[in-house]
Amino acid sequence: MFQLIKTFLDQLLSSINLFARYHRVPASPCHFRNSLFSIHINDTDSPVKQFTIECEWRTSSKQSFDIRLSFRNHHLRSWWPLLSNLEIELRKISEEFILPISFITRSLNALDIQLDRPTVFSRLLNDSTFDIGNRFLSSFDTHFDQIVLIKLKPKSTNYFNQRRSELLVHAVENFVSLTQAKIIQSHEFDKFLASLKASEASLSESCIYFQLIHSYLFESLKFDDKIIDKVCVIITTLENESYHVDSCQRLFSEKLPNITLKVIKIGNVLNTDHFNHIHSYDQFKHCLEENDFIDSEQVSQENLDSIVKTMELWTLLSPYPNKALSLRNLEQFRSKYNQSIFVHYNLARIQSIVEKFRLNFSRDIKIDANFMLLSNEFEWTILWIYMVRLQAMNETLIEEIFHRYQTTFNSISKIIVTIDQLCHQFSRYYRSIRILLPDSSDKHLEPLIATRVEFCSKIRKQIQFYFHQSFRIKTIDKI
Repeated sequence: MFQLIKTFLDQLLSSINLFARYHRVPASPCHFRNSLFSIHINDTDSPVKQFTIECEWRTSSKQSFDIRLSFRNHHLRSWWPLLSNLEIELRKISEEFILPISFITRSLNALDIQLDRPTVFSRLLNDSTFDIGNRFLSSFDTHFDQIVLIKLKPKSTNYFNQRRSELLVHAVENFVSLTQAKIIQSHEFDKFLASLKASEASLSESCIYFQLIHSYLFESLKFDDKIIDKVCVIITTLENESYHVDSCQRLFSEKLPNITLKVIKIGNVLNTDHFNHIHSYDQFKHCLEENDFIDSEQVSQENLDSIVKTMELWTLLSPYPNKALSLRNLEQFRSKYNQSIFVHYNLARIQSIVEKFRLNFSRDIKIDANFMLLSNEFEWTILWIYMVRLQAMNETLIEEIFHRYQTTFNSISKIIVTIDQLCHQFSRYYRSIRILLPDSSDKHLEPLIATRVEFCSKIRKQIQFYFHQSFRIKTIDKI
């Protein structure tokens, strides 16, 4: 799905630049005004870049466009009169694009593009890379052969500090495992750390860590100096010790300039006395039961573990993990518990829709989905705003993990928030649209019903990809 969109954007920018050169307007780079995409498409043929095309993505159902191209450079007034010609040119060639354009509206310095929705629905949802669960990640060129995850020994015994680090590291670990890069686990690092002593007692803590990590890489893991540029080292810390982190990074850049070092900065979890007695996952679950969080009529014991793990994830990682998190009262947990229930409930709801469809509609004949039939505004919002956003975040997270100059791991938080938003949007869709019509004798409606059921199934599959592959949490089929 995402590769098709990138191809479309590439085609669109190429057409604009060809048009601009024909009219002797300096070609330009293109970037995005919002954080949906991390990609930057540039025209490398023109050495002169006097203005920038801003490509704004539809992020709200209230916006009338799918893509807006803005030309913000007021000094280049010669470009504005050409917008009407560009609009005509894009209309002529729109069918050649991998995602065809339906129509374009023009304002003073912008073109608002709306896509041919039936065709886009069909091409994106039938795309094999989406249907097989984001497997396009396996062919992503990371430029690194090996990833080393080194977990520094925490100073704090705070359960939530440790759990926050553990959840984030596991998510990064699991996501990396979907690429071609080989993960080198460093479970023995604590033993190695304990067995060695710094040669100089006067060394700073950062220097000691650097010396030990350097020794671990070259002595214990026996890395070759000649191939070290193919190794990405991710070091986790349990406290937001910026001086230590920055010093360690600086030492690596000075001593080993070819190595790519990533440090996950994890902010402290500041909790009140109410939570100080919690030192394990089992104690945390017991605390929830004691405070009547868990409704035995709503959640069975077999589903409880999935709900609690999801609640922990939502509580500790939905805020940016490098920021300090304050747990002031139990209501924060209650709110995240309800969000977790809501996500799993909607996944179970979709499973119920699929099972009812199979029972009532497809007993005698196989009905194929035809995504060209989708036209509802809710369906387009779900696809174009939320499902595409999740696909884009996969690549953004890969950039955060592997790119030498990316220093944050915020995409995991954005993924969690987007999953939550997608479930709320699906719930509104479910209330507004009768996905399964009660009268099965309406044979002419069965293709639309089958298509909507398959659309719901793809929503569920996309959310499950993160739960099963990145978070390693079992989703619930029935509540």
